[in-house]
Amino acid sequence: MSYHSVKDDSYFIEQLQQLAVEHPREGFWKCHYRIRNSGEVINHIRLHRVYQQLNLPLRRKHKKRLPERVKESLAVPAHFYTHMEH
Repeated sequence: MSYHSVKDDSYFIEQLQQLAVEHPREGFWKCHYRIRNSGEVINHIRLHRVYQQLNLPLRRKHKKRLPERVKESLAVPAHFYTHMEH
């Protein structure tokens, strides 16, 4: 036996489906912030549950790693003086 909330999620289901059509490459957090910025207040855990029920999940994008560069030593000019040498 488990607890089931009696709150109606149909409004947020419509909002998430509309956002998924308008912005198909945006994930959960962008959808969450768009709904919050529209003036709605909803717990992110509840919204994430609805998001997963709709089979919308997109994986989080990871940063691309740049290939390791070859380290070169800095060239020192022939006439290099510091302020201590004068």
